[in-house]
Amino acid sequence: MAPTSLDERICKLVASVKKCAIESVHLEPGTDIVKDLGFDSLEVTEFFYSIEDEFDIEIDYAQLKPEHLRRFENLKTFLFCVDGNPA
Repeated sequence: MAPTSLDERICKLVASVKKCAIESVHLEPGTDIVKDLGFDSLEVTEFFYSIEDEFDIEIDYAQLKPEHLRRFENLKTFLFCVDGNPA
């Protein structure tokens, strides 16, 4: 997958949370945020807070479901689309 600016920004956030080099972060559409990236519950929380800060958005945590973390593509759709349209 050729990374988009959005993907690159999210990769930087992952690297920051995991305290690793950006080059070691590989996000594909099917990447599982918890299993593939090894995020624990605190890291997931930090990741979402960093997304809110980076993109100046407010995440509706009441609507967040486990399937949003099972595929990177699902997470992007949840975060950046409203009624199926990019926010």
